[in-house]
Amino acid sequence: MYKSTKKYGHDVGLSAVFRQHRATHSHCSKLHGYALAVKLVFGCAELDDKNWVMDFGGLKYIKKFLTNTFDHKMIVAEDDPMLPAFRMFHDQGIADLVTMPNVGCEAFAKYIFDFVEAFIRHSVQTERVWIESVEVMEHGANSAIYVLEPKALTEFKNIVSDFSVKLNEIKAVGDEFSANIKSFMEVVK
Repeated sequence: MYKSTKKYGHDVGLSAVFRQHRATHSHCSKLHGYALAVKLVFGCAELDDKNWVMDFGGLKYIKKFLTNTFDHKMIVAEDDPMLPAFRMFHDQGIADLVTMPNVGCEAFAKYIFDFVEAFIRHSVQTERVWIESVEVMEHGANSAIYVLEPKALTEFKNIVSDFSVKLNEIKAVGDEFSANIKSFMEVVK
């Protein structure tokens, strides 16, 4: 199996402020911010025709998604009891508010993972490559990683393998059909 990584470092400018309102025992319940960094890990069983796992040139939309979601944003959980106040800040132009089901690096990693997985399926349109993990880093000491479940990864690899076998079978039938047409055309001439 092959793997490749794409990093959007702290220098990219994903400067977000957020709070984890359920962490009442911690200062994390207060608004606080980081220049987040994101690491994507892609996997495949077979390289593409360019010998790549993933064409990083095709990931501009993912960078745009990250920027639109995290860069200079206030990220708040959908069930945050202070959401009306944060919406008021947004409405007054004080903050650019983004709401999510959950907040924190673990939740951000899953949120990004789901987006990238959908992007691969709908934009790249291949079963050959998959997103294996997403790591979100607050700074050099703290990060959280969301990983494709091992069982799901095994099932996915089996699907990819079965798909490759079927694709090769279809190609063989197509090659045989082409040869038969070519022979037929020779007879007709």
